[in-house]
Amino acid sequence: MVSLTSAAEDIVDHVTMVEIDEDVAAVWQTILDGEHWVWLNHEIETFDSELVRKNFFAAGLAAAGCQARSKKEVNRRRR
Repeated sequence: MVSLTSAAEDIVDHVTMVEIDEDVAAVWQTILDGEHWVWLNHEIETFDSELVRKNFFAAGLAAAGCQARSKKEVNRRRR
């Protein structure tokens, strides 16, 4: 968190952050970018969770299937 705070507060000129998940790293890079964070902020503010929920269930993914997928992902990340 020290790196993130230092970068966000513009305390340092350069920060090295390490993230295992490339998608999470892309989010952090976008947040810390001087211009593109506005786009990400808009995407988060206008995110329609109800639409996602409807699509999730419409695709036939029941809670049991979701739990199985979650367990699979947790086990994958433990390797």
